[in-house]
Amino acid sequence: CYKFSWSPLGVLQALKNTARFIDNGKIKTTQKPWKHIFQFEYNNELFEAYPNRDSLQYIEEYGLKDDARLHTFIRGTIRPSGWVNAWDPILKNLEKSTQLESLSKKLWEKYRYTETERDRVLLYVELSAFRESHCVWSKALAIHQFGKGKETAMARTVSLPTSFAVGYILSGRAPYGVSGAPNDRLEVSRWLRLLKKHDIAVLDDEYEPYYFDPSTTWKFREQSL
Repeated sequence: CYKFSWSPLGVLQALKNTARFIDNGKIKTTQKPWKHIFQFEYNNELFEAYPNRDSLQYIEEYGLKDDARLHTFIRGTIRPSGWVNAWDPILKNLEKSTQLESLSKKLWEKYRYTETERDRVLLYVELSAFRESHCVWSKALAIHQFGKGKETAMARTVSLPTSFAVGYILSGRAPYGVSGAPNDRLEVSRWLRLLKKHDIAVLDDEYEPYYFDPSTTWKFREQSL
C-alpha cells in the first residue's frame, strides 16, 4: 500500500504538470507522466519510475552541453513496483478532475502513515558515458532512508538540508534571498559530511565498462561513500 508522510497535494500537482525529458535521443513531452513508466532496480528490489516535470532544465546543472548527444536524460519520480496499477483509479480521476485539494484530503485521511509505521525515501542519480554502444564510464549515487519513530525519512531529508542552507546564508557564504543549491565542491562536501553526522549517508557505486542494451533494467548495489 502506498502511503503518505505529508500532504499528497504535491504528488497530485506534479502528476498534472507537463513532463519533458530525453528518451532514445529525442525530446519527448507528455501531459500524463504515468503513461511513461520505466523499470528501475535498486539493491535487488524492483521499482517503477516516471518523468517529473521538465528534465531539460537540469542538463546544464550537470555540466552537459546542448550538443552532448544525450540518449537518455530523465528527472524522475521513483515508486514501489505495482504503483501505477494500484493508483489506476486515482490516475483516472486526475484525468478528468481539477479538484486536487479535495482528492488530497481524502488520500491523506485514508493513507496517512501512523506513528508505528516507517516511511521511506530513495534518491538516486546515475550518469553514464558511451562510445558507440559501449559504456566507457558510469557512476551512481543514492540516498536511501527509513523513518525513525516520529521522525519521518521525508522530514529528515528535507529539513536537514534546509537548516544547512540557513547556516550557509547566515555565515555570509551565500547572499540573502532565493538561490539554487550550492555547487562549490568544498561546500557540497561540507553538506554531505553534515548529513552523514545525522546518519544520512550518500551511497556510491561505480561501474565497470559494459555493452549498452537500452532494454536493460537499471541496477544499483549499495556501498557507503
